[in-house]
Amino acid sequence: MIARIALAAGLLAAGLTGSALAQEKQALTPGIVEQLDIVSKLTNYGIERKDPLLLLAAARLVTTIAPEAAASSDALGADELIAKAKAFGGGKAEIGALADDIASESSRGLCHGPGTVYGCF
Repeated sequence: MIARIALAAGLLAAGLTGSALAQEKQALTPGIVEQLDIVSKLTNYGIERKDPLLLLAAARLVTTIAPEAAASSDALGADELIAKAKAFGGGKAEIGALADDIASESSRGLCHGPGTVYGCF
């Protein structure tokens, strides 16, 4: 009986350690890839059209992605997007206030998909 308990405890410990290591080395999930693609498109459209709201939308989306996933992308970071949005905003107080709100947010590490939360666990 004691041998079975020891074996079960060993397998449980090995399983937990293995899954923790697997999560650390996990590739980008479909949800993160989708969000990074949207960020890239919003950034491109925002810069092309000099639209601060599109850049702020991209910055907002970047802040919801886990920081290590966002860092693996070639897309501009939230701080760079916010700075460009403020420059394109022409000193409008509304753009500045919205930019400051987005800048003060921290990552929640979520990946939202169409109607569900998926791919980030």
